[in-house]
Amino acid sequence: MNWVVLLVLLSTASTILASSLPAAASPTSCSEKEWWQNTLIYQILVPSFKDSNNDGIGDLRGIIEKIDYLKELGVETLWLTPFYTGPNGDIGYDISNHTEVGKDFGTMADFEELVKVVHSKGMKILVEFVPNHSSDKHSWFVKSANKVDPYTNYYVWKEGKRDAAGSFIPPNNWLSKRSGSMWKFHDHRQQYYLHQFLNELPDLNYRSEDLVKEMNAILEFWLQKGVDGFGMDSVLKLYEQESFPDEPKVNVQLADTDPTAYDHIYTLDQPETYEMLYKWRAILDKYTNESTDKQPRVIITEAYSPTLDKVAGYYGKGDKHGTQLSVNYELMNKFTAASDAKELETVINHYIKSVPMGKWTSWMVGGHSMTRIATRYSPELVDALNMLTLLLPGTAVTFAGDELGMESPFIRYEDQRDPEGFIFGKDGYLKVCRDGSRIPFQWNDQDNAGFSTKKSWLPVHSNYWTLNVQAQKKAKPSHYSVYKDLTTLRSTSRAVRLGGYKVFTPSQYVFILIRTFEKSSVYTIINLNSRTETVDLGSYTEAEGDFAIYTSSVNSGLNNEKLSWSGEGVKKNIVLRPKASVVITKNHNSNECKSSGPSILPGYQVYILSILYLFIKYY
Repeated sequence: MNWVVLLVLLSTASTILASSLPAAASPTSCSEKEWWQNTLIYQILVPSFKDSNNDGIGDLRGIIEKIDYLKELGVETLWLTPFYTGPNGDIGYDISNHTEVGKDFGTMADFEELVKVVHSKGMKILVEFVPNHSSDKHSWFVKSANKVDPYTNYYVWKEGKRDAAGSFIPPNNWLSKRSGSMWKFHDHRQQYYLHQFLNELPDLNYRSEDLVKEMNAILEFWLQKGVDGFGMDSVLKLYEQESFPDEPKVNVQLADTDPTAYDHIYTLDQPETYEMLYKWRAILDKYTNESTDKQPRVIITEAYSPTLDKVAGYYGKGDKHGTQLSVNYELMNKFTAASDAKELETVINHYIKSVPMGKWTSWMVGGHSMTRIATRYSPELVDALNMLTLLLPGTAVTFAGDELGMESPFIRYEDQRDPEGFIFGKDGYLKVCRDGSRIPFQWNDQDNAGFSTKKSWLPVHSNYWTLNVQAQKKAKPSHYSVYKDLTTLRSTSRAVRLGGYKVFTPSQYVFILIRTFEKSSVYTIINLNSRTETVDLGSYTEAEGDFAIYTSSVNSGLNNEKLSWSGEGVKKNIVLRPKASVVITKNHNSNECKSSGPSILPGYQVYILSILYLFIKYY
């Protein structure tokens, strides 16, 4: 009988308590998605962001020093490029120890502090995982070259062929992007090793179970250090066709030494590559399930496959889960300074339709291997490109400095550090040199742009004294202020976080993106023309509402203000200068994405405890 009384009392308490709880997340909840679906990722090239110890190279403690800038900007997730031990001849991608912080970048204690600081700010952190290759200075490679087990087969080794003169020649016709044959003869081992990138970056052999265990352990190591996931570099190159056949030449007009003349069907996107990624996802999911926070640990793959159908496989197959996100290279590669609005519409629609059902999109226009967007397109289009990245449906990725419109400078041969540039020499390095996008971040108008007090590893842009964070914070408008407006809108608008999308091209050079959820809408209008365009937005909105210019490009001449577009016969016209862009909201409420409903009140907790106390005392 006593237990019946207790159950009745607890049932009553539960009913009262339930009435005080917030409603379960509904389709109208801005927080219904996983954290990585609505996050803003900010990719940091570690050696170029901030130098804390004045040796001319950016480091982990420099990021700690500038964490408040990132939080204020609206960044939610950091993505760090490699900071591991290695010769550091290729901005950290030449790794000789995957679980050790390189001396140029700090210490493990610095990294652990960075993780704590990032999480204390309510942010996430991703680190770069480089699975395809290591440095030839890695102890694994040294031991493999000497056939020391179990390292003998950690790399892809192959016997060469003999030419008519009896000399060794590579096993097949495979060509790397920059350095000729993918095969390099090793004098000591008397075999060729595979390198899809530079000679100094031998490919790892994933057909070795021992090697796979090593790479799995590396993932687990950094998960234990508290990272929220990994950017996975060049995953499409993990496996090669096991019989090593020649790749077919598909463009006979090009020289046999030109890698673009071949269809790389035996060196990219092999079936085993997808399976390896699924196994890595399983490792992350297991860690997530065993963690106390249950927050998903995330993979974002860099799979610049030649066709989007190849990229689709990285998301998973059947009940096998793959990457949550795959870097979208479509805007970077197919939308150019010469493109019109229709081409932009085609690129966006084609990409979104290519993403498998139920999987997630991402957007990125800048990166450390591409010319800066301000240089590749024009400074006038910086804000437009940031609008697209942050307001299209999906996860946004910004390369550090693009929020300011940093530009790629001319780099003299004696100043360049790109190993691909050295391959081409003084007469040809400018065709391939990527250092323009890798220059130090421009903080202020002091020496070296506030990046360091010593000579920086790459020269800063000569415009640093006018184009920098300090100056743009003071200026209104600026690329910085527009970017901040966009991050605020992205975090507060249900239309952006939950809404569908439509794109329109009312003329050859005018592009309109519309995000709508219930009665609220966000309109992004971009003029790609070199002439002024007038756009009648009334043709693309069905009902009246409260319209306002939320933000506009620096070159637009527009102000953030309400628009008097209500009333019969009133046209909803907006005039855009050449290369200008604007974001207009309808019925936007800056509080619409804030959590609603009371939380569990301490009084109810006391009530339940009181019931238990009385039961024990009197029954």
